[in-house]
Amino acid sequence: MKLQPLPTSLLVIGTFGSANGTVPGASRANEAPTAGKKYLALGDSFAEAIGAGRFIDPNLLPDGENHNRCARMDGSYPMQFLPMMKDLVADPIDFFACSGDKLDNIDNQLNKLTGNTVDIVSLSISGNDFFFNDVIHVSTFTRGGAKPAQEVCDKKIEFSDWAIKQEETWEKYRAKVKDMRNHNPGGKIYITGYARFWSIDMPPSNDDECSRKKLFHTSSLFPDWFPNLLKNRIGTLMMAARNRRLMNFRVLDINDRIGRQSFEARYPIVGP
Repeated sequence: MKLQPLPTSLLVIGTFGSANGTVPGASRANEAPTAGKKYLALGDSFAEAIGAGRFIDPNLLPDGENHNRCARMDGSYPMQFLPMMKDLVADPIDFFACSGDKLDNIDNQLNKLTGNTVDIVSLSISGNDFFFNDVIHVSTFTRGGAKPAQEVCDKKIEFSDWAIKQEETWEKYRAKVKDMRNHNPGGKIYITGYARFWSIDMPPSNDDECSRKKLFHTSSLFPDWFPNLLKNRIGTLMMAARNRRLMNFRVLDINDRIGRQSFEARYPIVGP
């Protein structure tokens, strides 16, 4: 069982704006790059990439009390892009993406644009608005409870599906992009979708090896005298292909909806 790798060619959903407010022509790709452009990375944990590599600043580690929760990782896509754009973007980049941020509280990040001339901005946002974190924790790292683990997982996925369909959230999404344009009218904004939770290489039914395994075992954490009934209530949900598909479908749905948003100007979606 493997997590789906992040294909960089699929990251760019759209590019918005230019110095004169028009969509740049195709000939721009042939222009010689100008070194030293300023790059600012905004978004949630998909951009921050918690768990991907090492902390960029080891002096700002999460302390368990929700302090420094924005500590960024050197395996994040903004940091991976940096060497790819070394002839274009100045190092270091301005990295303000923060784990857990939603559309409602991303304004602190957007304010970083005020009074600054930023050439390139990347944005990854909305996963927390659609409860991706809840889905992955409940459906992968089952903690047990009074209800069967599969029922809890199904309810979380259904709730995420309901949230994705709320037009109010998408109106808010468009408004945040408009705010970004207003803060930095001369720069270009790259909006990303999300990588799938799981590899697409899975069977149509729950008969693969992964479907018979748990991603996280907790029984060994308990002493021998701990009741088996309580042990079995924790970490009992197998990584069934059905659940993995449902989780991937939510991601694909969000990416499709992000790509279909009506913004003022846009490039075509970039594919592999």
